[in-house]
Amino acid sequence: MTVIIATFFGIYLVFLVPKMFNVKNTRKSKIALLLYSATIILLVLPSFGINFIREFFNFTTPVYQDAWPLIIVIFLVTSIQWVIASKAGERVKKQRQY
Repeated sequence: MTVIIATFFGIYLVFLVPKMFNVKNTRKSKIALLLYSATIILLVLPSFGINFIREFFNFTTPVYQDAWPLIIVIFLVTSIQWVIASKAGERVKKQRQY
């Protein structure tokens, strides 16, 4: 579960930082974000799906029925971070105008 959470927040930060600094995504940056996310997902899925790799890294398949409280906390934390990053982005935008 730790690997999944760390991977999620790693991808999430790539999307959060431009919001925080009020950086507009161009078409190229959106494609780069998509390719980055797809690459990470393509690396993580085999890590849990292929027995040899899962055993090599000693990953256990998470029990999602027991993870609901954790999933709720992650959702709440990411939502709060997104709001804080939006407000920080607005402050950066105002400071640039001066």
